[in-house]
Amino acid sequence: MQSQFVAGGLRAQLPAIKQLFLRGQYRQCAAAAQMLLLEKSREEPCMHVSFLHFYAALSHHEISRNMRILNDQRQSSLELAEKHYLAALDSLSMFTTTTELETIDEVSDHSGDEESMAESCNPSNRSSINHKRSSLDSNVTDDTSVYSDDESDSAFPPTPKMFNRSPPSRNFLDDLTLPSQKLFRNPSLTSLPRPQIEQYNVNLTSFASMLHSHIYAVRSLQKAQAAEDSGNSISQGWHAVPNTSSRPRYSGTAKNGSKSGNFVRGRAKLLPRQRFDSRRYEDLCRKALAEL
Repeated sequence: MQSQFVAGGLRAQLPAIKQLFLRGQYRQCAAAAQMLLLEKSREEPCMHVSFLHFYAALSHHEISRNMRILNDQRQSSLELAEKHYLAALDSLSMFTTTTELETIDEVSDHSGDEESMAESCNPSNRSSINHKRSSLDSNVTDDTSVYSDDESDSAFPPTPKMFNRSPPSRNFLDDLTLPSQKLFRNPSLTSLPRPQIEQYNVNLTSFASMLHSHIYAVRSLQKAQAAEDSGNSISQGWHAVPNTSSRPRYSGTAKNGSKSGNFVRGRAKLLPRQRFDSRRYEDLCRKALAEL
């Protein structure tokens, strides 16, 4: 009862975390998600833990995008984003369809809104999974027809079947190489309608693909950040190298200044400038007035 209460409390907190992210309050969203992750119990459903890591990673990812390239905190934000993306993927890999079927609707609720922010998921993954699922279903039907022919030819009465031979809906985390005649169907899985299980598998696959695309984007930003930091350090080191040559260097302006100074001094020696004498102008004025 206590574990159900804790799970229900964490499940009730997920919409609030999501709203913080959608409103652009990335720091508050990351802080709230990390606080819930620290306070979670061991019996917490893996899907809820994966969602918390996902929102924390998205928040750190957006914080790093809004920072300048030369910001020192940008690299730490990218590292936190990658850490939470990997933790979300790790929690998703521990998710089992037999014990946590009540979270089917939650996968589509949390993975659908953030698909526009990530790179588009690779459609070849879904087509390959659907192809494997269809081939698995065809193998099951063929095995069933073979068993039915054997039973019709046999003189003994047919024995009751121990396993359900209906085409199973496999998860992408399951091993597709297992023999189909040895699959044990959980009653909780058979009680669900097949379209709901198919939609659940598609949502879970798209969520995992979206996590992989986010991890690739974060690592690309980390490589660009590392290249930018190394370029800045090289340029700063080149400007900081002192001039160790013994021969003095003069700039072009200094050379030009010394030449012009020598020319002016030489001209002053050849043509000495006389001081202003007002008496000369007074004599010229008297002569002009006398002629008039």
